[in-house]
Amino acid sequence: MAEKTENVNIREIARQAGVSVASVSRALQDSPSKKISAELRQKILQICDEQQYYPNMHTVRMLKNRSNTIALLAPPECIHVESEYDYIDYNLAGVIGGVEKFLSSRSMYATIASMTRDFIVNKEYLKFSRGKMVDGFIAWGLTSRDEFIHELIAEGAPLVAVQGGFGKLACSQVNVRDYEGMSRIVEYVVSRGHRRIAYIPALETSFCGVERNRGFADAMSIAGLVPFMITAETGFNVDVGYAAATGIFKEKLRPTCIVAANDYVALGVMKAAGELQMRIPEDISLTGADGMLLPAQLQLTTYISPSFQLGNAAAEMLCRIIDNPEMPPENVRLPVRFVPGMTVAGI
Repeated sequence: MAEKTENVNIREIARQAGVSVASVSRALQDSPSKKISAELRQKILQICDEQQYYPNMHTVRMLKNRSNTIALLAPPECIHVESEYDYIDYNLAGVIGGVEKFLSSRSMYATIASMTRDFIVNKEYLKFSRGKMVDGFIAWGLTSRDEFIHELIAEGAPLVAVQGGFGKLACSQVNVRDYEGMSRIVEYVVSRGHRRIAYIPALETSFCGVERNRGFADAMSIAGLVPFMITAETGFNVDVGYAAATGIFKEKLRPTCIVAANDYVALGVMKAAGELQMRIPEDISLTGADGMLLPAQLQLTTYISPSFQLGNAAAEMLCRIIDNPEMPPENVRLPVRFVPGMTVAGI
C-alpha cells in the first residue's frame, strides 16, 4: 500500500498511476468509460482509495453544469413537527421515500426545503435555480396561494408538482385519483344503508381538495341523496375534524355517518366522539382518505393514496425533464385502493 500523500490532487493520482489526468477523470466517472480498460480503471481507483482521494464535487458540478441534486419543496406545517401531539405527515414521508429510492439509482440526491414565508419573501427558490444549487424541483402539496411557483416555471426550471397542482399550472404533475377514491367511499357508505351523511370538506385551494369534494358531491347526486350536513370547518388536519365533529354532535338530529376529507380529519372526529363516549361505528360511522397509519384501535374505512409511488414517479419524471428540457408537460394520475375498514356500520 502506498504512503498517503499530503494534499493529494488529480495530477498526483495520475503521476502515481502513470497515466494522464484525463484517464483518472474517466476512471472516476459513475459509468465506466470505454476509453480505458477495466484493469486500468481498477488500478486508478485503488490508488485513489489508498490516497483517500475524490474529486472536489463543487468543481465537478461546475464543469458538468449539474449538481446531481434536486429540491423537494413542502409546506412548513408538514415538516415542522414541534410537539409530541403533532402528527407526522405520512403522505409526505412516503413521497420522500419514493423520491430517494429513484434518485439513488441515478447517484442523485434530494434536499428538503420548507416553503416558509421567509423562503418565499427572500426568493430562496430562485437562488436555488439561478445558482445551479439544484437541477430541478419537486413541489409537494402546492395550493393556489403558492403563486411563487409561477416564477420558477417562467424561469424554465425543471419542475414537477406532486399531489397539489391547481388550475392550469404549466408544469408536469403527478396526482392520485382522489375523485374516484372519494366516490368509492360514498358508494360504500350508501351501500351500508346510510342516508344521513355529513361531510367535512377538503380545502379547495388544492387540486386534491377540489377532486375529493367533487367526488363526494357527484357520488351523492348519483345516489339520489343530498348531504345531511356540510360543515363550515374545512381542511386536512386533526383540529378541523375535532371542531367539525364537536359541532355535529351538539345537534339533536345527527348524521349516521361522517365522511372526512382525510384520515387526520377522521382522527379529530374520533377524538371528539371519544370525549362523549360515543362508539365508532356503533354510535357514529366514519370514513377518511389517504390510508395512513393512525394511532387508532379500529381500521378506518378509507382509500390508500400510493405516496411512495407518487414520489418515485415524480422523481423519474423530473429526471426526464432535466435530460430533455424541451419535453412538454405531463399529467399522470395514479390509482387509489379502497379499504373497507371497520368504521362503517350497516343500518
